Parts: sequence; structure tokens; C-alpha cells
Amino acid sequence: MAFRIIEGRHGRFACLAGDTTIARAIETTGGFAEGEVGILTALAKPGDTVVDVGANIGAMAVPLARRVGPSGRVIAFEPMPPTFLCLCANAVLNDLPWIEPRREALGATVGEIALPPLDPAAPGNHGAVRLLGAVPPGDAGRVPLRPLDALSLGSLALLKVDAEGMDWAVLDGARETIARCRPAIYVEAGRDTAARAAGITGLQAQGWTWFWHFARFVEPATLPEGVPDPFPGIGDANLLALPPGHGVRHNLAPVSAPDADWRADIAAHRRRVAEAR
Repeated sequence: MAFRIIEGRHGRFACLAGDTTIARAIETTGGFAEGEVGILTALAKPGDTVVDVGANIGAMAVPLARRVGPSGRVIAFEPMPPTFLCLCANAVLNDLPWIEPRREALGATVGEIALPPLDPAAPGNHGAVRLLGAVPPGDAGRVPLRPLDALSLGSLALLKVDAEGMDWAVLDGARETIARCRPAIYVEAGRDTAARAAGITGLQAQGWTWFWHFARFVEPATLPEGVPDPFPGIGDANLLALPPGHGVRHNLAPVSAPDADWRADIAAHRRRVAEAR
């Protein structure tokens, strides 16, 4: 069996049968990274255009589509073939035709990118498949690669990027769109500290403000009664960038410096909040 259907708090989800992370979280607790869902949906409103880069099966795209409604659109990029099938299925299962799935990759240049093989029935974290590096024999083919700027979007309220190592290349290819549309940006911090520091510095120079968010795979407050956390303390370090004048309210830790450590910044923020009480 390659696929299965599970029920979650945001709807029904087709998922890869072997997925041990996103599918497991939704199936056992009702949702995946609900703290991230809360932040993203607060950054969008009915009628908005949202871009979801690295949409996977749509764990974020589905609640975002519910938020923006039929007058909005969620353009969801997912290059891996079996995962893309789930993304399309979940737009249908949840009656959300304003999700626009696209099987291509975003980056800084125009071209193609090779895909690693993915067995949907094999156990693993299928949301952590990287397109970078050497591709083993028997790869799953190639998909188009292009910058977000090539879409020439008329408006963009939110850009969410979880591209497993290509995150900062995606932002590099979205410079014109970001400058014109001034979206909120939610991006995985990633391992490339030099690219991260450059990205933070570039927008800070234009008056943007950066914040840290540690997105737990499962938020303890959302656990059903009696259900243990299958991923205690596990999650991803992400960043939120807001343009000058953005009015969203939140309680996230400010980024102290382009090369700052997220753990230290979040710990310092928590101390300040506790001292202010």
C-alpha cells in the first residue's frame, strides 16, 4: 500500500503510507505543527494570495486555504511525485479548489533539478526529502526549477518556505516579488548559516524585522486527553520576517543579530517576558 487516508482537525488527508512524521502526527494527535499553523493563518485573511513552497501533502496549505477562502488562492509547490499526488488529493478531499498544486521547484535560477527516489510505502520522514546533493541511481526524474519572480504575481500576502536546504535560494529568487508585494515571510532557518545571515541582513537593511519560531511537530496544548506526545520536544527552527508597518500581533523572539543562535534568542526572550510579569 502506497497511500492511506487519515482524519485530522483541519480535514481529511491522503498521505504516504510509510510517513512517520507529518502523517503520524495528524493521525495520532489531530494535527501537525499547530503552532506554525496558528502563525501562518494569522498572517493571512480572506481573499489573500499565499505561496506555500515545500507544501508536502498540504498540512499547511489546507488550513491556509480555509483561511483565505474561495476569493483567495494558495499556490502550493511540491516537486516529489507521490507527495504531489497527496497534495492534489487533499485539495479535492477537502473541497478546496483554490489550492493550486504545482509540481515544480522554486529557487534562484531557471532550469531543472533532479529528484531523489521516494518509496511512499517505506518508513521514514518523507517531509524531509532534500533535492540538493548527489542523486543516487534510479532517481525519480527531474522537475522544472524557476524563481518565484517568474510568476509575476500581482499580490502576495504570505510566503511560506520549507524547501529542505533550498530555502534561502527560494528567497533569493523572490527578491522582486518581495520588494513589490511586501509579504510576510515564514522560512525554515536551515543549516546554511551564511545564506541565512545574508538573507536576514538584506531585508533588515530595508526595515524588515525578523523573529524566531520553534515549531514543535506536536504542540502539547493540542494533544487529546490521554494521548502521549509522539515527538516530545522535536521540531524545526523557523524565522518570520515582517515588512515595516505590518500589523500582526505575536509574541515571538526577536532575532538579535544575523548570525544569532535561535536557542539563545528564544531563551532571552522568555526571560524578558517572565521578568515583565
